[in-house]
Amino acid sequence: MNKASEAYLQLIQRLVRKNQLSSGALEMIAQSSSPCDPYELASGVSRQELLAFSKTYKVLVRQGLVWRDIQDRLTAMIPEVLKQLELRNDAKIETAPLDALKTVGALWCGLFDHPGRFAHIRVPDLRFAYRGPSLFLSIIRQRGSQIAFLIADEDMSDACFPLPPKAGQEAALVYLCTHGKCPASGYEAYLNRGTWKPGKTRFNKELPIVMVLDTCNLIEGAHGWETGWANALRGGSVRLLLGFMGLTSIDPGSSLRGKAFAENLVSQKKMSYADAWIDAVRTQAVTENRHAIAIGVGDSPADAEEMLHLTLDGTSSIPRPKRLCPGPIFFAVKDLHETQVSTAS
Repeated sequence: MNKASEAYLQLIQRLVRKNQLSSGALEMIAQSSSPCDPYELASGVSRQELLAFSKTYKVLVRQGLVWRDIQDRLTAMIPEVLKQLELRNDAKIETAPLDALKTVGALWCGLFDHPGRFAHIRVPDLRFAYRGPSLFLSIIRQRGSQIAFLIADEDMSDACFPLPPKAGQEAALVYLCTHGKCPASGYEAYLNRGTWKPGKTRFNKELPIVMVLDTCNLIEGAHGWETGWANALRGGSVRLLLGFMGLTSIDPGSSLRGKAFAENLVSQKKMSYADAWIDAVRTQAVTENRHAIAIGVGDSPADAEEMLHLTLDGTSSIPRPKRLCPGPIFFAVKDLHETQVSTAS
């Protein structure tokens, strides 16, 4: 193949890379009995580009194009181009804006009806479980977010999971407040009766993106929790977990963290979800149970750390964070003092 023909193919490849030449147009060029200007079949090309590259095409024609060789190469290119277009379309769909990206949902349980003797001692009622989520919703709603769902007490059952509880109730952020524990089998949140185990219900592919688990024991310690959460999150939408390492308090004062969290998110500082949560817990804590953490989740260490910088604008603009792959999961854990990265296969 001569230099002019190679240069012609480079023009084609340039258009394909910029997604300006469809597979149909490529097939038309390949089936043409004589050379044709690819820019006349391209889309999204400016007038200046069209004039400049049309001149280049005419020069190449004068230099002599070996059209049969070009056709053979184009025919071989078409399957790869179709594959690239399919991947681009998938990525476009996956990161496209959703109406639900500006919505939030909340669940809380302060009344428990668990079976067994002394259940009211083992799982005591939480008088102020409503305060954190409701104060958060009150502030965030004033700033333009919509409430997709609100589920409380007796209505908080197995039927609420996996999230979203019903079609049409998708939310980018979900705020949950109840009792929580993290045994070796993985995190569990207490329902009115029974518990919710994220590892069994899994998460959907699009939403939620951020989960606020205002409970004890999102994780119990610095290590050993990764596998359980990796199994729960793999292939799903959740990219950021906010909660506590160990115990926390749900009292009238500490529960003001819900309000402070929302105010941090909508302030002019544009605080990340992670920093907004950690700061809210720090400023509103009235006991020593205040080890707030943020866990970024990703397909790589850099991907996980990037989620710690995610802001309110970042979940309601293009591109939204993509869902997790089914492969290894990486975590970036941040608290008031440091950030650590770990992995779970």
